[in-house]
Formats: sequence, structure tokens, C-alpha cells
Amino acid sequence: MCIVITGNALTTENLVSKRFIDAGIQIISLESRQYPGETIFVVKVENNDFEQAALIGNSIDSELGAMGVEGFVTVRKSATNTIDTSRLKRGVADKRATQFVNLVVSRARTSDIQPSLSYIADLSKNITTVTAPRHQLIFGRRGAGKTALMVEAKRVLEADSNLSIWVNLQTHRHQSSPQVFLSVAQKVCEVVQIYYRDKDRAPNVLIQANMLLADIDNLTAKESLTRNGLNNIIPRMQVLLRRFTETTSTRIYIFLDDLHYLVRSEQAIFLDMVHGIIRDCDAWLKIASIRHLTRWFQPEEHLGLQTGHDADLIDLDVSLENPKQAKEFLEKVLQSYATHAGISSLKSLLSAEALDRLVLASGAVPRDYLVLSAAAVRQAQKRERAKLVGVEDVNRAAGEAAKTKINELEDDAASKEGAPHIILNSLALVRNFCLEE
Repeated sequence: MCIVITGNALTTENLVSKRFIDAGIQIISLESRQYPGETIFVVKVENNDFEQAALIGNSIDSELGAMGVEGFVTVRKSATNTIDTSRLKRGVADKRATQFVNLVVSRARTSDIQPSLSYIADLSKNITTVTAPRHQLIFGRRGAGKTALMVEAKRVLEADSNLSIWVNLQTHRHQSSPQVFLSVAQKVCEVVQIYYRDKDRAPNVLIQANMLLADIDNLTAKESLTRNGLNNIIPRMQVLLRRFTETTSTRIYIFLDDLHYLVRSEQAIFLDMVHGIIRDCDAWLKIASIRHLTRWFQPEEHLGLQTGHDADLIDLDVSLENPKQAKEFLEKVLQSYATHAGISSLKSLLSAEALDRLVLASGAVPRDYLVLSAAAVRQAQKRERAKLVGVEDVNRAAGEAAKTKINELEDDAASKEGAPHIILNSLALVRNFCLEE
């Protein structure tokens, strides 16, 4: 695959390399990993260049996407560098404070391609639960750590020789449940193909996968697709998966991220179809969503996943009923970012009062806590001769973040027509009661 850039034909790998070189960043190593329909570029850089490199990696992702290239960049630190961990004599004016802000901004959001900077086990140690061979629904507010938990589980499971499939359902938000199901079915067939890619002999199960994939491709090309049109595909997929897992003694985990982006009336139908292809197979579903925006089971038609019978629930929402426990966990997460920036103690950057206020201002949601921390440091850097982030810096950062949170709320509720308007009106009533009455 080539891309034309200002008259020169460059391979995607050369393009990635050029963008880092143009920014003055030395690449320690660049490795491209090929997957069906996707290439991942793993770039290692010096520790001191990591924050800027992470931002450049994000911009390259957007550039490749705009060109129609299925490729992503993940940036990692070279293992040979040392980090300056001397005391922050100038507080927020120290260059490491800015490095900390850039690192949080670029890495606060987790994805399958870009995992957590360093995974911190949540209060309930859910990583042990989510790696078990069970179907699970993982619920939590936006930023609560659903994706981070699933990415870590995927890493642990793959290290134990299991196979995995990852589907970000936000990408399929405008598709019907049959169309989204076919995307999952395609990935299942591709996993079988990749498993036998370097084998000398093509077993019958691989022939089945090839035939199924061809039929799925034909169905995908149809403009109109109904669930009845998949009645033949689902049992064939189930036979394929069962035969594959039994003959290879291999377990498969299917990770479905952000289920709430699908139209709510389609969610249970979609889950029912996916569940149909893995019944009686050594294959397991891990599904992340926002609870109040999800309908995972329709009892009147017995569609979807029935909790307690088909699937277990994992709730990641850390409430403020135990603020001390929440504060300890959140500060561990924040300290992991600070350590990567060469800051050995959060108290050299934020006052004790500011750390307390961050827990309340973020509602104990990990990503909100991280983003507010970075924004508060920026607020403090605007103050003349400021050394530590104070409570007022946190308050200003929280005020500026309000508009973004409203936009996110509207985005999350968009799968149900009229829901954003209802929710925003309800929020206005609560706000008026708290501030006016």
C-alpha cells in the first residue's frame, strides 16, 4: 500500500517515520505489525521525547484515517533511558510539570491500540474476575475505566496463549444489528485464518472459515439486511467455532467495547446473535457499556443476555460513599503518570487541598480526575510565581470542563432519539434546585 505525499510515493511505514523525523524526534525502533485489514506501527522513542511523540502518534492516526488507510500508531518508551526524578524546585513552573500535563492529555483515553500508561488495579480487583471464562457485562460511567480493564484483560489472556477479538462498537453506531453482527463474524473467521496462516496443511476448519467469510462478504454487500437473512450464518458460525476451539484446545475471548453506542432497540438483538455463535463453545464475551443507556435483555422475546444466567455483571462506578478509598485509588493512578514525567511525589505539584478537591470535582471518575488534574496544572501555570496547584485552580478547571461534559452526555445518549433533550432538561432542573432553590 502506498500513499502519495506532495508528489512522492511513500509507504505507510516511511510516512510514519517521516512525521517523527520532521518533528525532531529520534526513533529508536519502528515495527509494523500486519493484521487482516489493519496495520499497527509500534514506535519506540527516548523517554524525554515520549510526551511529544504520543501527540504526534495521535495526529498520524488521524492523517492515515483521512487517507482511508487502516493503520494506527502506538508509541512506547525505550527501556534504556533514565528519568530525572529530582525534586521539583519550581513546582508547576518546572518543565516536568508541562511534560506531566502533555502525558495526561495524550494518554488519559485508553484503547485497544493504546493501552493504559501503567494499569492500576481498581478497588475491587476486577481484573481477576474479568479474565475468567464467563460472559460478562462491564458497566461504568464514561471514563470509569471499562476499556482500560478490558485492554488489560486482553493483554493477560493473550499472554496465556488465548485468542482475542476486539470490536469498538462506536465505529458501528449507524449500522443495524445484523450488519454489526456480520462485522464480528468476519473477525471470528479472520482469527481462524490467522491461526493457520503459517501451517503447512489446511485443515477442514480453515476451509469452512474461508467459505463462511466469502458468504459473509456477500451479505455485507447487500443494501438491505434483516435478521432472517442470517438464519443460515449463525448455526454455521457456531459449528465452526466449536470445531476450532475443540481441535486446537484454544479459548477465544470476544471484547465488545461501548455497546451503548448502538441503537438501544438493537442492542439485545445484536447480543443474542453473537451469543448464538458461541453457545457450547470455549468462547467468551466481555462487553463494556453505560448501564442506563443499555438494554442487554428483552424478556418479552427472550433476546440477548440474561444476567445471572447467561452473563455476570461487573460495576466499575466508584462512588463517593467511601471518599478515602476512592482518593487512594485515584492518587495511585495519577502518581503513575507523574512518575513517567519524572515527578516522584504529587505533593510537589499539587497541594493537599487541591488533591481533595479533585476527587469531588471529578466525581471519582478516573479519566475526569486525570483530565482535571492536567487542566488544574495549566491554570496554576498562568498565575505569577505559583508553585503548587491550589483549590481555585481545580475549581476553574472544573468550570471550563463543564461544556465538554455536556457534549459527552449528549453523545452517549444519542443512540435513543430524544434522550439527549430529556436528560439535559432533567440536569437543568437539578442544577436550578441546587443553585437557586
